[in-house]
Amino acid sequence: TDPGEKTAAQALKKAGGQVFIKDGSVSEIVFQQGGLDDTTAAHLAKMPNVEQLGIPGCTGVTDKSIPHMVAMKNLKMAMLMNTGISASGAKKLAAAHPNANIMHPASMNAMRKRQGGADSKTDNAQGGGRGGPPGGRPPGGGIPGQR
Repeated sequence: TDPGEKTAAQALKKAGGQVFIKDGSVSEIVFQQGGLDDTTAAHLAKMPNVEQLGIPGCTGVTDKSIPHMVAMKNLKMAMLMNTGISASGAKKLAAAHPNANIMHPASMNAMRKRQGGADSKTDNAQGGGRGGPPGGRPPGGGIPGQR
């Protein structure tokens, strides 16, 4: 891969991220326990082929990192829940990547509408069955001692 991209990937791994490579380029980055902040997020700009970015719980990532995320030209999905990114920052990222699913509290309703989904009231009204698995058996198949 590109030497700059390789160095950036190593920095993200060192910060606790999982970096996935496809066709010789970074395609997905996931932080599951925080660890990413604005300083380290600057490396994202060196990874234009990232399609998926998951940084839930990375409270040290703020709107300062949005330009670095905008530079990821192939971004298709970004999970930004519980970060320091504001509604305004999420909207800027969504505007730069109009076909991407940007998961942020400020953009969730817009994403549902774009996907043809309904609001939560309707979703709850359409909820699945009420009493466990199909066939009316209790959970665990009805065999004594199983749960």
